[in-house]
Amino acid sequence: MDESERIKKVVKDFEDISINLATQFGTVDYEEYESIRSNLINEPILRSVIPDWIMKNRYGSQFWEFIKKISPNYAGRRKYIYESIGEIFNFIE
Repeated sequence: MDESERIKKVVKDFEDISINLATQFGTVDYEEYESIRSNLINEPILRSVIPDWIMKNRYGSQFWEFIKKISPNYAGRRKYIYESIGEIFNFIE
């Protein structure tokens, strides 16, 4: 796996965990969100493009409180996450 693919995987893992937590899909715990978030923010090349909400919501419980206010439904939450994380993918590509 080359560096670009490795970084894309880090971003995709965070996107997946965020969607799962935002839509209460499966058994996602806050510690998993926090671990994967840490992997993402520790990528120096991405620091300038990571959205503020990722930086501010360090803990799974903070993210949950934040994302509930973004939209009252799962579709709205997914849209928000896909759009904001899509900007990171655009940067990588």
